[in-house]
Amino acid sequence: MRQQWMLRFFGQVQGVGFRWNARNIARDHGLSGWVANLPDGSVEVVAEGESRELQDFVEALRVRMDGCIRDESRQTAPANGLYADFEIRH
Repeated sequence: MRQQWMLRFFGQVQGVGFRWNARNIARDHGLSGWVANLPDGSVEVVAEGESRELQDFVEALRVRMDGCIRDESRQTAPANGLYADFEIRH
């Protein structure tokens, strides 16, 4: 079953290539959605896909951005299918 994960990452996650890495890892895992910097210094990710791919995406992102992520949060919902690709939002 396809799900949507709404993620927030906190720490030193802006200015370190976080969005670029998130986009590339998400595409490698066949996910759709987007990633964006927020004014409070955190990064928001909305990703849709199968739960295993979503979990693999988050684990790969944690490894790639090791030392940058201090905390994270996640909310889940059914996928809405609105996203054709995974993009960086500005």
